[in-house]
Amino acid sequence: DSTGALATVWRREGSVYSATPGAAETLLAASAQQPVISRGKSGMVIAYEKGGEVMLTTAGQLAKAIAKGRAPALASNAAGVCYLAWEGADGGLFLERLP
Repeated sequence: DSTGALATVWRREGSVYSATPGAAETLLAASAQQPVISRGKSGMVIAYEKGGEVMLTTAGQLAKAIAKGRAPALASNAAGVCYLAWEGADGGLFLERLP
């Protein structure tokens, strides 16, 4: 998270959850898969697949659809700049720098 604390994301029984140590788990999405997490300038960034779309949530905001596709991946550099990559629904690989 934005304080540097450990944060996790996982899939269980078809739903995606997140948690930080000492806090209750939070349901992010039902009928979702492939969750990934990284840390950006404004806090944790989570992406996952849901219904053929790549979904993104940043720093606890509501998730939004980024594109039709699958297999999201996140990476951040030392300056906190975060990048999202995914495979498009019709093929091809996409990369987006996140704000």
